[in-house]
Amino acid sequence: MSAKEFLTHELGLTQEYLDTVVQTVFLDGKAVDDLGSAYIKDGAIMALSAAMPGLLGATLRRGSFYAAMRKEISYREVRNADDKGTARVTVKIFNLLLGDLGRVLLEKGIRIRGEDLQVFLGNRNQRFWDGCMGALLNGKQVDPTSLSKMEWKEEDVSLRVTVES
Repeated sequence: MSAKEFLTHELGLTQEYLDTVVQTVFLDGKAVDDLGSAYIKDGAIMALSAAMPGLLGATLRRGSFYAAMRKEISYREVRNADDKGTARVTVKIFNLLLGDLGRVLLEKGIRIRGEDLQVFLGNRNQRFWDGCMGALLNGKQVDPTSLSKMEWKEEDVSLRVTVES
């Protein structure tokens, strides 16, 4: 699917949000101007950013007047008709987008390296754990604080966070 389809259908972002807030998109290290013609492959890395300051920000912004200055790092691809099926995509979010998209990604579910999850959980304070109302591990109820004591190093972990309003 295209980057536009991924962002709107899979992540649920509106076209207005893409047009006004998501100013810079990189796909596999290349700046993307046309989200509809950039196609995601298995193992792709997509980076999303709101507006960045200065000439660099103006140059990297989608559809920028200065885009010609970065033609060597702009995304160009011919779609391969055989590229179909499930793809794993690493999504990196920066600056102001973290507040908007962090929750969206965590609610949809993410895969995280076990080592990274272990470090994250091991560094949480009591306030964090007081806010955890419950946890499921492989479909079974567990004490949330027990997750910080588990060895996750050799695994990829599927993690989904639900928030009660």
